[in-house]
Amino acid sequence: MNEPSGTIQRRDLLARTYRLYHARWRMLFRMGLPPAIVAYFVIYLVREIARSAPWFGPASQRTAGFWLYVTGVGLVESCSYWLISAFFFAGVAASLLAEAGDENSLIGDAFSRARRRIGPVFAVAFLAWALFVIGRTITALVLFPLLQKIPIRPGAIWLDLVVDGLLLVVAGLVSRLGVAIPVLMHDPGISTRQALRVSMKTTEEWEPFFMLFLIKTAILGYAAYWLGSQALQWLWHHGILSYATYPWAVRLEYVAIAALLESPLFIAFSLLYRESQLRQETTMAAAVE
Repeated sequence: MNEPSGTIQRRDLLARTYRLYHARWRMLFRMGLPPAIVAYFVIYLVREIARSAPWFGPASQRTAGFWLYVTGVGLVESCSYWLISAFFFAGVAASLLAEAGDENSLIGDAFSRARRRIGPVFAVAFLAWALFVIGRTITALVLFPLLQKIPIRPGAIWLDLVVDGLLLVVAGLVSRLGVAIPVLMHDPGISTRQALRVSMKTTEEWEPFFMLFLIKTAILGYAAYWLGSQALQWLWHHGILSYATYPWAVRLEYVAIAALLESPLFIAFSLLYRESQLRQETTMAAAVE
């Protein structure tokens, strides 16, 4: 597989991403906790509103309006998560592109800069979410008639792999927009359209890298969730967690995993942008000389 020309190498970017994450994981975890808590609360609230619908009865009595309502709730839930994650992404990008300082001031300044550009950040996140939803819908429309012609056993693993693989391709294409948020954090005067153009240029030929990055993140997420669940089960069986505290411990597990595992992807996008800027500055300086 050819490396993207004129920019940082894939293996180098991966190594630097995890090296930086290892050095700053405490700060990044502290930054990720508030957005993760807000995201969990919003998703929980949306689901509770959906469950309280007067037509949430037996499946046999559910109308087309019910399924339209459920689809709308799902879209609101996923869109909310993308927007909140984008704000966290903006904070991470701002902290990496800012001048050195103590962690507390760095976190506060990073989120202040993210709030100042929250409109463009949300615009990029909404566009990325919309493109992903469109891609996911097209994937479903293409697969559904094909699957009707193929006998499928219940719980077929290959079907999950096919669906997940196609969604991964969609996510790889959407990743072309990922550098736009570091651009917005770096240049306060740049427009959303210009930031998207820079992102499309910077991420050219980087889709396979970010697809593999997402696979690694998913594997780490599943592993962390399994280990956390085993630990909670052990605490439950030994009487350390009670019937009342166990659900809260599970919620904390979800929040902690999200706060820990989202930031490496954001670091990779930010480092890719920073490296591309350094190379452009070096090229321009060499041309002037």
